This record gives sequence, C-alpha cells and structure tokens, in this order.
Amino acid sequence: MNYWEEAMNSKIITLENKLNVKVNMWGGNHKSSVILLHGLGSTGTSFSELAAILSQNNNVYAFDLPGHGTSTYLDHEDFFSMESLADWVKEVVNYLNVDNFHIVGHSVGGNIGLAFAKKYILKSLILLDGGYIRAKNIPDNTLED
Repeated sequence: MNYWEEAMNSKIITLENKLNVKVNMWGGNHKSSVILLHGLGSTGTSFSELAAILSQNNNVYAFDLPGHGTSTYLDHEDFFSMESLADWVKEVVNYLNVDNFHIVGHSVGGNIGLAFAKKYILKSLILLDGGYIRAKNIPDNTLED
C-alpha cells in the first residue's frame, strides 16, 4: 500500500434501489467537496494521488461507477444512459449528504458530469480528457464557442 492509498477510507453503501456503490473518501471536515468520476474500465482508486492532494482543502469522494470495481448495476441498457448515470451520482451524493460540491470527470466520467450539470446544481465542473465530446452534442454550442 502506498501513501495515497493509506490516506483513503473506503466503504460500500447500498442505495434505495439495492445497488451497492464503493465510495473512496479522503479529507476531513472541510467546507468544500469534490466528486471524482473515473473513466470507462477504471475505478475510483485511479484518482488516489490527485485525491490525496485535493483533500488538503476539500472532502474528496471517488465512486466506483456502476459495473466497475465493486459497484453493482441494473442490467438494462437504459440504466447506462448519461442522464440515468447522472441520477445515480445524485443518489450517491444524497446518500452521503454531500452538497455544495465540484465534479471532476475523466473520460466518460466527464460525460456523466456534463449530464449532471445539465440537470442539477453544482459549484463547478472540470473535464479531463473528454475528447469524445463534440460541440454538436451540446445544444446551442459550436466548436468556435
């Protein structure tokens, strides 16, 4: 185990719909929180080093997205729409009683973050390596914008 993993606490939570979610947490009792959403095929622990640094001034949470790591999922295609996954993130943050937070999304986690920002309120959204996102997919936006 390295320093970054030692600073992390993990637990499995169970949502009302009986889905299990692995939640990795860093930090203490800070006023601000950061939610880290990983990319396809990864897990929340992929952010360990970044989370340890961010946790000096923030509460940091990195979930294993549905079907990744030890988080479970509903076995139907609609569950994996970006809107449905944004709702899933909302359920997790509500369960954890987290509000007033930033989202950092890597790859598909960035796409989930965009869907979340479209539907819910958050402090800010940071997208990492979201090259699959095209301006034409964002209403009233062009590449020039």
